[in-house]
Amino acid sequence: MKAQPKGLPFKVPVVSLKVALPEGSGACRLVGVSPTWTAVPWQGAPVPSVKQVVCLGERSSWRGISYQEILLTALKPSSVKGEALLLTHVAFNLESGGQSVSAAAAPSTERVRPGGVSPLFLNPSQASREQGKPATTPVRPLSAAASVNPVISASGLTTPRFRISVSRDGVFRLTYNYLTTHGLNASGVDPRNFHLVCKGVEVPIVVEGASDGSFDPGDSIVFYGQKLPIQSRDMWNGGNFTHANVYWLYADGSPGLRMTNVSAAPGSGYPAVASFSSSVHAEVDNQFDATDHFRPNGDVWFWGPVLQAPAGPSQVPTGNYAVTLPDPVSGTSVSVTGVVAGLDSGTHTINASLNGVSPTSGNPLSWTGKVLGTGTWTFGTGIQAGANMLTLTVSAPSSGTDFDVPDSFDFTYTRGFQASSGALDFTASNAVATYTSTGYPSAPYILDLSRTDPGTGLVLPRRLTGASYNAGAGSVTFQMARD
Repeated sequence: MKAQPKGLPFKVPVVSLKVALPEGSGACRLVGVSPTWTAVPWQGAPVPSVKQVVCLGERSSWRGISYQEILLTALKPSSVKGEALLLTHVAFNLESGGQSVSAAAAPSTERVRPGGVSPLFLNPSQASREQGKPATTPVRPLSAAASVNPVISASGLTTPRFRISVSRDGVFRLTYNYLTTHGLNASGVDPRNFHLVCKGVEVPIVVEGASDGSFDPGDSIVFYGQKLPIQSRDMWNGGNFTHANVYWLYADGSPGLRMTNVSAAPGSGYPAVASFSSSVHAEVDNQFDATDHFRPNGDVWFWGPVLQAPAGPSQVPTGNYAVTLPDPVSGTSVSVTGVVAGLDSGTHTINASLNGVSPTSGNPLSWTGKVLGTGTWTFGTGIQAGANMLTLTVSAPSSGTDFDVPDSFDFTYTRGFQASSGALDFTASNAVATYTSTGYPSAPYILDLSRTDPGTGLVLPRRLTGASYNAGAGSVTFQMARD
């Protein structure tokens, strides 16, 4: 078990603010900090003492705007029983390389909202100046109603571009009918010249029916799309509330990047692999915690409701968390790593069970303080194919009330090669092997996803061809060499 975060000059909760910096700014320091505190009623857990009201957080950038993060405490103890002191206003100077930025904030009322820079920075005029500098590939959306939207480049290019929003990882097919319904004029378009770009990187695609040089009914564009992972965003709370990643599709006068074909036809006598280690991440972000900033510059959503355990309860509070685990191998174990937030300064004690079965190790998970607790449970039995239920039980504290709320759970188990909803994603060791997977109503696309763009992490897939498909069994067999 470990507690997070570490190394802060004060205890959580904290509030994260951003100050936009001019290009080329040097190291920052805070001077002239002047806080204003207001007494408010307080019946919760004891408020931790304040050692430092304001300090510097991360130095980073957002959409090309360099910024300095400012971390500050929102509450401190009051000498009056039943009260706490709320930070309602703070003024300070931020000096950077001989330049000074004066800022003031009311952290209890500020909200971060998507769209525009004004809600994101304490000095929006400086942010707007930085954002106004020329971009490499600026675009102006014409519509936001459909999932594929035509756009025209603001730099003066006349090539139509289509905005494709992707909210989950997987293989996607854009058919001729779909694209023309959403505004594509296919007249005169050579499908060999289609390009797909994400984050400035061209992504390899497959264009079905491109050999005749005409994009016609029955033709399609196939690509591997990836959602936007929250952990890769550098603004507090991710800067917005979406997993949607954006891909741009267009055609010009030059050939586009296509997936490399790699032969995967079985027949070399490679050893068969029957299972692999699979990981499933379970997280439901349905509870927003605006007070406890457990991860400065990070995620503030949790899996509610909050579990409350008063001292000596007649009924022990429990929480149930559903997860789907496809095709587990019978008789194998599963490990579950959970992250749970303690919302009070006391000791937190939680026991877990999976489908009513207790773990062979990991109980109880115990930690102290208003921090995140992380623990791993191992279950030798109890895993089921499909729906599973993880149950957390909170032990009553010796005094006061224990408040806890889960963040997420990661399940690791041994899985067979049965596809789920016609798709299967797996990781295997780099060795010669033959694989047989079932659960496909038609011959599937098989992609090697091991290559990525180093700058963005985008997958640059290769297509495995020559696999043997058995329509009667709905199975596909293919091999991979060591590379």
